[in-house]
Amino acid sequence: MPLVRDVMGSAVTGPGGRALGEVKRVLFHPSEARVVGFEVVPPPLLLLVPRPVRYLPIEDVERWGDRVLRTRARRLPSRRAGERRLGFSWDATVVWRGMPVAAVSGREVGRVHDAGFTKVSGSLTRLKVTAGAVNDAAFGTIEAPAASVIGFDGASVVVDDSVALSGPEGGAIRAAGAAAAGVGEMVRPALEEAAVKTVSAGLAAAKVVSGSQAGRAAGRAWHGVKGFVREALEPEPDADGKRERTDEP
Repeated sequence: MPLVRDVMGSAVTGPGGRALGEVKRVLFHPSEARVVGFEVVPPPLLLLVPRPVRYLPIEDVERWGDRVLRTRARRLPSRRAGERRLGFSWDATVVWRGMPVAAVSGREVGRVHDAGFTKVSGSLTRLKVTAGAVNDAAFGTIEAPAASVIGFDGASVVVDDSVALSGPEGGAIRAAGAAAAGVGEMVRPALEEAAVKTVSAGLAAAKVVSGSQAGRAAGRAWHGVKGFVREALEPEPDADGKRERTDEP
């Protein structure tokens, strides 16, 4: 099952390998959770003059190769012909990648990082949601099954509330916490250091100028995450409410 990011930039060819263009965007149905086609940039005329974008319905893809989509026809269909087959305008289609993701309740979940779909019908197979590079590195990303994705409501990709309540997968902090639970207190300092370094690297990249507004915001985020790491790696309190220490002889 292809992913959107893997298809973007793929060559589009006709019979005999005739070059028809390159996929610029993967286009979803105006409201449903399925891919309907691709925006294609044709080769420049005489290798110099840019040509208007064309559109390729997903049903016209005859063969899926490694970064190559092969069509049945020697030319891409006209815009009007494609729209007649779709039943709506290409302008009504939606580029999901980067689109806000919200739960039915209205709670913000993140943004679309990627999406998988079937080659024949274009039906969604999974949705990857990001909360931003720094958060993803620290806490991981959310991957929602197709059954939990409702569609597009004109502003956001809508998912079940269960997606908003599900925890992310992966991430340095989560990995460090899970490992610490099994290996004991003696390795906690090393795990904390690894998690903190991972997060600080992303925050450092966000600091455009140390004294800028972005830099100050990154600094505040850094202190919050650092405290979270240390709290997450602290031993659980005993029955008296005191945290058990195992570093004493």
